[in-house]
Amino acid sequence: ITFTGGSSPSIAASAPPSKPAPPSTPAPAPADVESVSVTVEHTWPNPGSLGLKLKQRGPTRESPDGVLVSEVTNPSVPGKLAGLVLETIAGEAVSNSSYDEVIGKVKAAGRPLTITFTGGSSPSIAASAPPSKPAPPSTPAPAPADVESVSVTVEHTW
Repeated sequence: ITFTGGSSPSIAASAPPSKPAPPSTPAPAPADVESVSVTVEHTWPNPGSLGLKLKQRGPTRESPDGVLVSEVTNPSVPGKLAGLVLETIAGEAVSNSSYDEVIGKVKAAGRPLTITFTGGSSPSIAASAPPSKPAPPSTPAPAPADVESVSVTVEHTW
């Protein structure tokens, strides 16, 4: 994994000139990373539709495999929720609940309603992803020894 950074113009202007950076070292293959995970929390303050289309993850609506957001239909709801899995509804874990159970919990919940979503990729998904455009040459950052997971948390409240 190659990490790159930058500096503000005022810092760059006060820094002494440096020699050109050597070309970057290629990042390790995605198989070196166990998983990448993202957590997003969203709160609906008012009654009404969530503006989400939900889909069961298992073969049937009764399968306890959780539910994912297949589409965001309300422009006031972040589009980044599409493809994420519902993790909690009003603080109650639902990642191993059936579609019917999740819909029941959403309908029974009052407002404001906070739902936590998670998403990520496994090494097999990361390995099958199309290659990205190479980054411009930079000083390579030290590669982490054994990366098991990387987690990003984004909170959003309306």
